Amino acid sequence: MRLRLLSSPVLILASVLWPASVRATDAGPAAPAVTSTQAPSGPTHAAPQPPAPKPAAQPAKPKPKPQAKPPAKPPPKGAVVKKKPRAPGAPHEADPAARRAVAGVSPTGTKTTGIDTPEVSALRQADHELFGLQPAPLPLRSTDALPAPSAESDRPVVFASGLPPPVAAASQPADAAPTDAEWLASLSQPDLSIRWNARVVRYLTYYKNDPRGRAVASSWFKKSGTYDALLRRTLRSNNLPEDLIWVSLVESGFNPLAYSGAGAAGLWQFMPGTARLYGLVVDRWIDERLDPERSTDAAAKFLSDLYTRFGTWELALAAYNMGFGGLLSAVRKYNTNDFWELSRFESGLPWETTLYVPKITALAIVARNPGVFGLDGLVRETPVAFETVDVPPGVPLSTVASAAGVEVDKVEQLNPQLLLSRTPPQTRPGASMWSVRVPVGGAAKFAKNIVRVRAQDPQVERYLVRYGDSLPDIARSRGVTVKALAALNSLDPDDVPQPGTVLLMPPLPKTERAGEKPIVMVAADLQAPAGYRRLFYRVLAGDTVPAVADAFGVTVDDLRRWNLLDPIARLQEGMSLMLMVPVTRDVTGLPARGDQDVRVLVVGTDRFFDHHESLRDRVRTTVVARPNETWQQLAQRTGMSVGQLERINRRSRHTRLEAGERLIAYVPAKMAPGAKPAAARPVESEEPAAPPCPDDLPPLPSADQGPGARPTATGPGSGA
Repeated sequence: MRLRLLSSPVLILASVLWPASVRATDAGPAAPAVTSTQAPSGPTHAAPQPPAPKPAAQPAKPKPKPQAKPPAKPPPKGAVVKKKPRAPGAPHEADPAARRAVAGVSPTGTKTTGIDTPEVSALRQADHELFGLQPAPLPLRSTDALPAPSAESDRPVVFASGLPPPVAAASQPADAAPTDAEWLASLSQPDLSIRWNARVVRYLTYYKNDPRGRAVASSWFKKSGTYDALLRRTLRSNNLPEDLIWVSLVESGFNPLAYSGAGAAGLWQFMPGTARLYGLVVDRWIDERLDPERSTDAAAKFLSDLYTRFGTWELALAAYNMGFGGLLSAVRKYNTNDFWELSRFESGLPWETTLYVPKITALAIVARNPGVFGLDGLVRETPVAFETVDVPPGVPLSTVASAAGVEVDKVEQLNPQLLLSRTPPQTRPGASMWSVRVPVGGAAKFAKNIVRVRAQDPQVERYLVRYGDSLPDIARSRGVTVKALAALNSLDPDDVPQPGTVLLMPPLPKTERAGEKPIVMVAADLQAPAGYRRLFYRVLAGDTVPAVADAFGVTVDDLRRWNLLDPIARLQEGMSLMLMVPVTRDVTGLPARGDQDVRVLVVGTDRFFDHHESLRDRVRTTVVARPNETWQQLAQRTGMSVGQLERINRRSRHTRLEAGERLIAYVPAKMAPGAKPAAARPVESEEPAAPPCPDDLPPLPSADQGPGARPTATGPGSGA
């Protein structure tokens, strides 16, 4: 095991007590240790939670742009969230391009401050007690003297419970070493090749001699038992020092469910963007930052890349805390790659980062020497044991629990990454199942019972939301209520799912699986000329004619002419637009449908009216006025109102009806047993129906008269 820490007790003490000017020739960076003398013990443990690097408490703003925008709080169950486009590469693998950028190409991104679990708060309080609040900037030169801690009254409230009252802060400089440092020579060293510093010694002295420090150390040492073996095993498999597990303590307090206000989550406090770059799935169904195994594997890759770029664990850990873009800027600005020198310069590193590295080093040393720090008699928390089973997509965890013969809350606790308490409807590329954790002993029962248990569950299937879909439309197509469909997908009934969202829904009855295609209405059934294809787009809220035209590569004038659009009026949500798009135009990703996907109805034709009236259980028919019949009498005879007759026939009720005159009426089906429904009558023509022209309006214009004329079957760019 190679240590840049000094190997002999004399050199250890010298490194602590001698001034920086004497130690100016310290050794350079060393490769990370890849072996360990401690093998993980205890059963494998399960746990759910996320990873994602988060930054130091007020990091210096780096020049590179941020890696990922911090999202608000974790999405509540039922919220429909637009998925951010996934980074290149399979969703279960780290993006190679991103890893190259971190490990030595273009730097991007910074992290943000973390969370306040009791353990994290207690560690932060120790920072303030030992080193005071953020000090005044130092001169632009190397010095071992840092400001004394602030007064007790300036210290923040500690959220950790059961700790002794704080001991008055010493009035010595932050980098001043204690005089009784001989005991340091006997300490077992961590497998992190990190140089000691007076700040490390002050942390160690605090955990050894201060009652409050011993209480803090006891608290986190006991809690670390839950994930110790799991984290060490993952770090070891990535050829990394196992003592990097203490990064997780500082980041989240070993709480896999920890969320920061900036949006970081999990044991390793990954932001969503960084998590996706390192192969974790973060969407409305699953958040793998909350998965201890997968998040630790992602964190190991990220830390490995940072070490590859910077060459020392001091700088790699600093980059994890403050963002590697910000650290690169500091290295270039001050022209030194020595972490301890950077931490002394005015505005060299964020104050939190200057304590982050020595704090992790000290925690690793404390854990390696439990007897010295009064931890050898403590009982650590029992590792969570689990087994894994393969579960198909879209299966509720209640079904998994029933098949495994365990309580559902135990399965949910082992799988917190499954946000909606069921496996996602889509698996990873190349996979057909999801791995789900169950308590020990449940896997055999699951394999025996799952087929029988699933047969009792309501069957569901995937549905990919397309443009124009709404929950009421989807629910109606499957014969379920909006409330039931929303509940199945943990949505609110008023939510509007975005195109591309995957929903679970009841399957269609076998007799309905070949049901009708979606219907679109067009002003005229234009056919695409050579070199073009006809597409249909359903308007969404906020769409404009220029925006739609630009998206599909057509002109605004053509789009208006094909669809009889007013050049000034706004598009309304739910309208269907017909477009003649060049076959060479790439419309991948645009929510449009082709002729094969829809049923076209020409506005004003018999089919058009028959379709709409059949939805209301009415029949469109012709009635003949009787001698001396009034509008009111005709309305009573047809089961309609006078206003409806006026509207349909475009004629005032104050005109006189002539005997034998034919009018159009929408008669309730039960009142017109002799009339054939429109859908059952042969279609006479696809030309728009021509109701009688009202007396007070001019006749309809012909096809070549003005902008209101119906379009003729011409292609794009024509002057019609």
